[in-house]
Amino acid sequence: MSDFLPGEIVDIHIKGVMIAESRCIDGLRFEYDGDAAEIALTPSVHIERAAPSEWPPLERDVWRDRDGDLWLGRRLPRDGDLTVGLVCSRVEGKSGLLGASVEPERVLRKHSPMSLVHREEVPDAS
Repeated sequence: MSDFLPGEIVDIHIKGVMIAESRCIDGLRFEYDGDAAEIALTPSVHIERAAPSEWPPLERDVWRDRDGDLWLGRRLPRDGDLTVGLVCSRVEGKSGLLGASVEPERVLRKHSPMSLVHREEVPDAS
């Protein structure tokens, strides 16, 4: 049960939604936790891009965060087991520890917006 009453004015921010369709009339259709919704694009609605459609990172991607720091996508074993997981490592920047390996979701949450700087071409398997 919420403490909000009908007629109250609130600011609602939903982080981490994926755009499903951008050609809706006067609105934007998005997905969040597997559900689709639509929001009217009025002057009071503020939408900021956290990551482009190329997110999440691939191995050997280079990404730039909001502070201009560069992150490299690479694969490392997790927690001493042999499972290889994708992490982001800060390779250049003014803030934070260089070389620190962080899960992509955490990088996006703490350092967005992110922008793709470089992605290796994937060779054709044919």
